[in-house]
Amino acid sequence: NAIVAEAVGAGIEANSAHPDPTIAAEIDKTFFNAELDAEGRTDFRGMTAAAVLAELVDGEAFFVAEDRNGETVWRQIPAEFVDESDTRELSDGYVVAGIEFSSLGKRRAYHIRPQRPTDLYPVTADSIRVPAEDVLHVYRQLGPGQVRGISQLAPILLTINELDQALDAMLVGLKTSAMFAGFVTDQTNMGGVSEAFPD
Repeated sequence: NAIVAEAVGAGIEANSAHPDPTIAAEIDKTFFNAELDAEGRTDFRGMTAAAVLAELVDGEAFFVAEDRNGETVWRQIPAEFVDESDTRELSDGYVVAGIEFSSLGKRRAYHIRPQRPTDLYPVTADSIRVPAEDVLHVYRQLGPGQVRGISQLAPILLTINELDQALDAMLVGLKTSAMFAGFVTDQTNMGGVSEAFPD
């Protein structure tokens, strides 16, 4: 949350360069009042924050364009909807990790599952081919030829897991030690241990 707040804050502000201040204000207002979210949950600022969060956690964010009464709206989909296992040759191109390329290496389409692969009752329906111009793919490119994004949390996940286990062990140790209020010892041998076990 802190990283998202530092990256986008309240969101990108529109500042129209129109010379008429009244028209510029109207353009800015129209921009932010536009119904861009397909689910109607948020505005452009919220979608920007969602993209940053998804890129941080999943390594990438996907938005698919939908036509709604002549207006274009964008629906955010989870990264796992784009089938990473789909890699194959085509007659005029190829598919890598669910993204289709032309023979020249230009992104041509995205192959999107109809539902999450981890759903309780996943369907066996084929992926839907969506043209690249209808998909926004936001990710940090770390090198040439990179097709999909990498989570910024990936390098520290193992360390965090070990830290989590160490914290659990420390808490159990503290709980166990707190259960012992005192220890009774028989310094005068009144319990008769020496009689039961003579030298």
